[in-house]
Order: sequence, then structure tokens, then C-alpha cells
Amino acid sequence: ATKDNRSEVTKVNSAAMISGQYMPPRDDNSLLTRPIMLNFLKRIFTAEDMANYTKLKEYESDGLTGLMCEIMRYRELIEKKYNETFDDLFQENRDALSTQRIPFDERVLRNYTVINTVVKLFVEHAKEIDLGIDYRNFSRNMLSMVSEQSQQIAAGEALATFWNMIEFLSDQNMIHVDRD
Repeated sequence: ATKDNRSEVTKVNSAAMISGQYMPPRDDNSLLTRPIMLNFLKRIFTAEDMANYTKLKEYESDGLTGLMCEIMRYRELIEKKYNETFDDLFQENRDALSTQRIPFDERVLRNYTVINTVVKLFVEHAKEIDLGIDYRNFSRNMLSMVSEQSQQIAAGEALATFWNMIEFLSDQNMIHVDRD
């Protein structure tokens, strides 16, 4: 927080996962526009869920280096096709939301399109790696998540506007405790 209204640019060296029960409403929801938010509901897991979890933990205990080697084989593909695919998908997603008259935050859509781009490239060009997802369903869910997160931002902005107005009126001595 530099307090000079200027953005600072820092090179991204890794991704971060933030876990918590509350959304970050600070600075007019600027923090809420940056992450890809995933909600996890408490549920009862099936036997298949538990078996898949156990299998994943076995892979983890054996080490994930082999997985990284498999993924790195596609680095050149990503380097060559990422930008064009991202641009096409972003426009496609933007048009889909606009056509359906679904309000969205542009930054949120860009963030989700990053993931959508990589998934599309792997589904179309890395058939040896089975992601275990239906791409159309994935894309629909992603757009739904963009809409949901954008609505949360809009609701937070409306609430912030209300409290900013209360603060302004109080500072200007235009409202008074126990009277207004």
C-alpha cells in the first residue's frame, strides 16, 4: 500500500493459493477482482471419491516430478499457441456473456480465461494427458463462475458506496447520531 494511487509492477514467480472463509472486500474490491475463487461445500464423499483421493495421495508420496516432465513436453505448444488461443477465447467468452446480458468484470474474465486457455490447449493438442473433464461443461462452469464472482464484486461496490456516503455525510456534519 504505497498510498500514492500508482500501481507497482512485480514479476510473478509463482502462484499463490489463499484459503479462508471470508472474501477480501478491501480497496473497493480490488482484491476480489484478482483471484480465481473456488467455493468448496462440505459434503459426504462417495467411495469413488475416497478411492480417487487415496490414488492422488499415492502419486504425491511417489513424487510429482514425472508429472511435471509430462507437462513440460508441451511447453513449446503453449509458447506458440497461448496468446492467439487466449485472445480468441477471451473474445468468445466476452461475446457469450454479453449476448446473454450477463454483467461481468473484465479483469475477472481475463483471469478465468487464462485457465480456460491452458485447458483448451491440453484438450485439443495433448491427447496423451487425460484431464478427465468435458471441455464444454468446463467452459460453461467457468463462465458461471465469472458471472458469480462479478456479481459479488458489484454487490460489494454497492455496499461500499453506501458506507462511503454515510461517512461523507457524517464528515460534513449533515447527519447526526440519534437524530437521522
